[in-house]
Amino acid sequence: MNGDVDTKTKPYAQCHQDSSTTTVFYDGACPLCSREIDFYRKHDSLSELDWVDVSDCADSAIPDGLTRDEVLARFHVRLPDGTLRSGPRGFGVIWMRMKGFSIFGKILQINSLQPFFEWVYRGFLVLRAFIVKRMGNR
Repeated sequence: MNGDVDTKTKPYAQCHQDSSTTTVFYDGACPLCSREIDFYRKHDSLSELDWVDVSDCADSAIPDGLTRDEVLARFHVRLPDGTLRSGPRGFGVIWMRMKGFSIFGKILQINSLQPFFEWVYRGFLVLRAFIVKRMGNR
């Protein structure tokens, strides 16, 4: 999580976004997040996705209704129709496209399981700061 981004002094890049594709918003300043995104980007089935590093983008790249800190705090995916998927549902969107992961992506979309998945994801978010700190000490 990168909640200490100084939006007043950092010049952000104008990030490419194509509204006709699925857009993944991620925290490129987070080493754990960057490793995961690098893993996804290596998959041919995900080559048509638009990847937006929110830690290095202009405010105009941030989805409507969200702040930079909110987008950096959770995983977000915007579908071509403008629907925003966050947390487990966002991962599900990506995983459904990946060979070997599609069944997990479908499971992450099951409505009745959302409270459980959200609980697990929020637990991970608490651990993420600790994991990132440990990664920085290596």
